[in-house]
Order: sequence, then C-alpha cells, then structure tokens
Amino acid sequence: RQQHPLQPRHQHLTRLWSLTWKANASSPIGRVQTSARSRVVVVALTVLWKLDFLATLLTLKNLKPELPEEFRGVWDDEKYLKSQSYEKAQAQFGVVSSISSLTILLAFWFFGGFGWVDGLVGELGYGKIGTGLSFIGLVYLGFWLSSLPFDLYHTFVLEERFGFNKTTAKTYIIDQIKSHFLTAI
Repeated sequence: RQQHPLQPRHQHLTRLWSLTWKANASSPIGRVQTSARSRVVVVALTVLWKLDFLATLLTLKNLKPELPEEFRGVWDDEKYLKSQSYEKAQAQFGVVSSISSLTILLAFWFFGGFGWVDGLVGELGYGKIGTGLSFIGLVYLGFWLSSLPFDLYHTFVLEERFGFNKTTAKTYIIDQIKSHFLTAI
C-alpha cells in the first residue's frame, strides 16, 4: 500500500495529533479523517477563541469617552480619552490577529502541515528525541513567522501611534533573540 505524501511517518506524532490522512484519487491533498480527540481539540480551540472574542466585545462595549466621576481630579480628561482610544485600537487589532492565528493553525492542521513537518524531520535520521525536538522547533518557527507581521505592526505602528513605543529595531531584535533562547531551554 502506497503511503500518502502528507501522512505522518512516525506513529508517536500521528497519535499526538490524532489526525490520519487517506489518499483520495481525485485530490492531490487527500481527505482528512479526524478522530474524536481531534474534534474535541478543534471544538476547544474554537470555544476558547469565541470566549476571548466575547471578552473583547464586552471590553469595547464598556469603553466610555467621558472620564468617570471617581477619577476627576486624579486623571486628566485628555489622557483618559487617549487610553480609551488605545484600548479600542488594541482590541480591534487583537480580533484581527486572533482570527488570523486560528485560521492559520486550523488550515495548517487540516491541510496536513503537521504530517508534512513530521515527514521532513523524519528523513533527517535524528532518532525519536531528536525528531520530536526538530518537529516542535519547526512548528514553533512556522507559527512565530506567521505571527511576526502582527507583532511588528503592534509594536512599531499601533503603539507608536499612541506614543507608547520606546522600542528600537535593535532592541526588538535583541528581545526576540532572548525570547527564543529562553523558549529553547
């Protein structure tokens, strides 16, 4: 029996993601069949996203342009309005960012991305531990790269617009290196 090119080659990774691929003659990608665990994970991801989205909508609903009476004399009207505008812009950007992240994750999963990465690292011959670490590293790298434009926009455009950005390109790069180093250990 011929193995589909996107089917994971290592059983431990196949079980981890609980996703199997069957060749379908009419499609070069194949047909996805998910286990009960896969469906639970997809439902959980979707529910968590919807809860986060609902919290964001509630935050946006409760933003008021006028300074609450309790803060008069303690907080400047102009600064308060600026903070409300910043919160609104951040919440709206967060919705776009989270929709993109969830879409990328689900598309990567359902179009065989995990199986493809498994096949790629499996050919390197690193053994189970090396293959697993390589798998996690490549998936991490891919998702970091997919979120990088959003992170750059947030830091250098959104925060800059409101005068909150004190980060230089050099500082940003050094912080990213430190973050990845700490993640690796």
